[in-house]
Amino acid sequence: MPHAIITGAAGFIGVHLAEELLASGFSVSGLCRKGSGSNGRLPADVKAYYDLEDLPEADIFYHLAWESASGPGRADALIQSRNAAFTAEALMLAKKRGCKRFIAMGTIYERLAGQISQSGKFSGPDFYILSKDYARRLANQLAYKLDIGFAWCTVCHPIGRYIKPEQLMASVVSDLLNGVSPALGPALINYDMIDVRDAALALRLLGQAERLTGREYYIGSGRAKPLREWF
Repeated sequence: MPHAIITGAAGFIGVHLAEELLASGFSVSGLCRKGSGSNGRLPADVKAYYDLEDLPEADIFYHLAWESASGPGRADALIQSRNAAFTAEALMLAKKRGCKRFIAMGTIYERLAGQISQSGKFSGPDFYILSKDYARRLANQLAYKLDIGFAWCTVCHPIGRYIKPEQLMASVVSDLLNGVSPALGPALINYDMIDVRDAALALRLLGQAERLTGREYYIGSGRAKPLREWF
């Protein structure tokens, strides 16, 4: 039976990935944050760990954990820089534990990193975006050094069960269910939404692929459209 490790296993994507892997015949170990209220989401068959060094040997390592991926912590430079360092620690641990492949989750907003560096001003998500971009570059080179299969994945806007209530679509749906008209602008920004279960399926297939055709993967339709066209 193949074995997979998931960091951030109790998170939005992590729970669905754990369910997808279990349904496909994997055994799963999950790294969780001790005391997190989300830990109760974990499927019963996932063995939970709370320290990176305690994780067992495995075939595939999925790195999804990222502290303060939303909320005011995005603007905390120390939190976000520690996330990048933890990505390197996780990759080195994966090699020690015999994993053949390391698959990490980035953000589509990494594409804004160059603009941020040249903007001459600061906005809330900057340190989150810059740290994600740095973590990708760092992990890519470290994977070459360690000779481990590597894939960095991004999605535009996953939706589904356990989505954070402050996320746009969750907020809109909540307003509609409560008979409130959502407060939206012209809704012209492009989105490429994907069901979180489909994102989990894509991650599982990447882990099982005979070979990776690249080191960076976008998970979605690739056909973004203005938000107003999703309603």
